[in-house]
Amino acid sequence: MKILLISPLLAPSRVPEVYNIGLGYVGAALRAAGHQVDLLDIEGNRYAEAQVEELLKDKDFEVAAIGTLVTGFKYMKWLTALIRRLKPGVKIWVGNSIGSTIPETILREMPVDVVVMGEGEVTAVELAAATAAGKGPAGVNGTAYLEDGQVKRNPDRELIENLDGIAMPAWDLFNQDLYIHSPTGILPSPRAYVITTRGCPYQCTYCYHPFQNQRIRAHSAERVVAEIKLLKERYGIRGIVFGDDLFTVDKKRVREVCRLLIEGNVGVKWMAAARVNTVDLELLTYMREAGCVALGFGVESASPVILKNIKKHATAEQAAAAIKACREAGIYPACSFMIGNVGETRETVEASVRFMTENDLPPTDFFFSTPYPGTELYEYAKAKGLIKDEAALFGCYAEQGAKLLVNFTDMSDEELIALRKEATARVAADYRRRHPLLWARDQAAFLAYYIGRFGLKTTAQKVAKKIFKLAA
Repeated sequence: MKILLISPLLAPSRVPEVYNIGLGYVGAALRAAGHQVDLLDIEGNRYAEAQVEELLKDKDFEVAAIGTLVTGFKYMKWLTALIRRLKPGVKIWVGNSIGSTIPETILREMPVDVVVMGEGEVTAVELAAATAAGKGPAGVNGTAYLEDGQVKRNPDRELIENLDGIAMPAWDLFNQDLYIHSPTGILPSPRAYVITTRGCPYQCTYCYHPFQNQRIRAHSAERVVAEIKLLKERYGIRGIVFGDDLFTVDKKRVREVCRLLIEGNVGVKWMAAARVNTVDLELLTYMREAGCVALGFGVESASPVILKNIKKHATAEQAAAAIKACREAGIYPACSFMIGNVGETRETVEASVRFMTENDLPPTDFFFSTPYPGTELYEYAKAKGLIKDEAALFGCYAEQGAKLLVNFTDMSDEELIALRKEATARVAADYRRRHPLLWARDQAAFLAYYIGRFGLKTTAQKVAKKIFKLAA
């Protein structure tokens, strides 16, 4: 079959950093099954709506397979309606985490034929075979569809046990030049994105990720290093972002990956996501020897009240220790924080600001606590009557935590928004005072990249817009 994979617009205000790796995996599986696979990368190319329409008119396909996050809901409504209008005879499939978390809403709100839930590699191949044979999705596990106006859900797809049996993503479907040179601060360019595990054992109330509530499965260390070597050979990769929810979930496996990187003299720098309670100085030192230059920690809050409420199962003391150990090992600790969780007050926010300044952390936006479907926080919001219209909420999602959509605190919306602005400004001012040269260097590097990518005029407009927003 002729299958068009579509990566929709997701984060229009950001420079594209990561290609749609889920579509990369599905594309590789469909190719291996003998299908003709094409790609429309709207996110990477930042196509305007008129351009998308012209490109769709020119393409010849029997199936449009679209993968994105729930934050792309509003754009997906427009895109699926456009496809149905331009190509009324094609089948439209929707997958990735938007499909896994809100299949019923998608089927009722969009002109979609099938929603793929869970991992898509096997399901997409079976669905394509059924479609080519003139059959419907009724016998394909991991799918949902409408029948006589009613949502039908087939049994869940079994998890893929042997991740090494999955083909590497079809990198060539994407124009990798759009992604591999994106600014990543400490990582050298060009750089690539690699996933080595699926799942996370923790149950934080707010966390929305593709393999929600699923047990950990991992590629072998040998497969991980083989993928990195191939990326280096094809694209000259010098930096790697490990996109796992929690790369350090298994210390023994981390050490094995590091050993192979060292012994193979692979020669790449890399970064990954970790938790403050899954690292120690010995492990970090070995990771640094293997090329690790940065780790991302979702600290979220320094208040014990908030950490308990969000079921973080970590403490501010552990976070401080992890930051200290990273610096001793020569690894940059990139920490993120939230604001507006259940129980948040000025005092709990003050604890986070104080923690950031005491631990000399650089400025960062506080992400607003946002209820995403499939999370405990979402169910809490529904139970408390904080979500009146689910589809309307999905249509308001922006980039992660950028807007206040649901207020879980006793503060007014205006008070919470002002508190976030104040907290961010205090941390930024403290960091600039301590490290004026570092701050200036980081700003200059980003501006240089942005000017090179988008031109002086567009860059100036965006900078002016941000300055105006900060001054407001």
